[in-house]
Amino acid sequence: MLATSMILCSLITTFALCSGDLQTVPYENGTLGIRVLLPKSGVVTALSTSPPSCLVSSDNPLAGWYLRFDRLPNPRAESPREIVHLAHARRVDPPGTTILEDGPLTIGEGKGWWLAISQPGELPNETATILGWMALPAPGEQAILAAVFCPEPAWKRDRSVLMASLQSLVTIDPISQATDRLEGLQGASDRLSSLSKTNLQGLVGFDEWRRIQTEQGQDIGYGRIRVQQSDKPQVDGTGGGEEGGLLIQVQVRVVPDPASGIVVDTTGQYWVSWDGRAESWTGRSTRWKGKISRSQIETGLRPRPSLGTPNQRLLVIQQDASAIDSATFDEAVFPPFMPKALSWVIGPWLASDPDATQFAWHSYDDSSTLPQIVMRTDSFERPGDGSVRVSTRLGERDTRMITIFANDGRLIRQSQPGGIEVTGSDAATLEAVWEPRGLW
Repeated sequence: MLATSMILCSLITTFALCSGDLQTVPYENGTLGIRVLLPKSGVVTALSTSPPSCLVSSDNPLAGWYLRFDRLPNPRAESPREIVHLAHARRVDPPGTTILEDGPLTIGEGKGWWLAISQPGELPNETATILGWMALPAPGEQAILAAVFCPEPAWKRDRSVLMASLQSLVTIDPISQATDRLEGLQGASDRLSSLSKTNLQGLVGFDEWRRIQTEQGQDIGYGRIRVQQSDKPQVDGTGGGEEGGLLIQVQVRVVPDPASGIVVDTTGQYWVSWDGRAESWTGRSTRWKGKISRSQIETGLRPRPSLGTPNQRLLVIQQDASAIDSATFDEAVFPPFMPKALSWVIGPWLASDPDATQFAWHSYDDSSTLPQIVMRTDSFERPGDGSVRVSTRLGERDTRMITIFANDGRLIRQSQPGGIEVTGSDAATLEAVWEPRGLW
């Protein structure tokens, strides 16, 4: 028999949600069918599609906690309590194991079950280990099983935020999500096939300053986005012809860690043809401090399809400006494909259109360790106050980015993973912040 020290069920269902310790942008996994606010220190470290599962671990080795989410078949409609206790029964508990918590748990608008046990260390002075399981019904005769594993000191320190994360979980119906994805693909295909000089020329002259801060309000950078007409592609070989296109100019200065004094300056010139079927870009990112600097140059090219090459390919070359070594990305791309230039101006491009609701398009993503083509989804909501809320997700691994635009496409606020807040601004405001630091 296990020695038990039960916590009152009423306490289990009323954990204080420590929102300040959770990421502001939910993590969403379509294969699992979940959306959840992860702890700020949480990083998705492993994914599986068969069976659907996801492992999240702390980015701090001293914390040492792990969260695992699994989607399970549940044809017999077993209760969350039964699922949790079946998961526990698969283990052989050593002598001295105690049940810490065993009771119902409020999860969003649903009811789940939570079980936590403490297992003693194998050696006399070894710390105890905490194991926990949480189950929640999911659409389609299925269930979500979440598991927690961590040493006792980490549990005492981070229990509230781990429980708050579990209680933020929302299940998503995979069938409904698949339907939304198909509608998004169709919406993106229709939107891209209709691109022309007529419906893009209104973007010419767009000019916006952006202020970059931490969620605590500390200024860490600023940027500017400008749009102009250009008949000349950024890179020869695009096949732009005489029709011309848009040129989006991007300038960003960021001081990621003010204490280090390292500055990162990024400039980019992104060209796309009026019909969106050809694009090219050049960019340079320079890290510097005082007289020491290091730059990386990127060149991208997606030529127009031709009789000889009907299947488009995207070629991206990244090279250190001070070295011969370079990295080359060369892959086929398939429609609907989001031009990189238009990803910078999705607000003024789409926010004012009431028919813009759901889009799913292939997109080049260089934010991860290795560049890749991922599925980008953009979901538009109009709350009725004149603003437009866009939820963006890249692939399955990334958390979502939430952007709020004014109806004319001007940026109001953008919440990025990692606690970064970007807002629309003006030159005078930014100069007052950065000129005294000598970084304007």
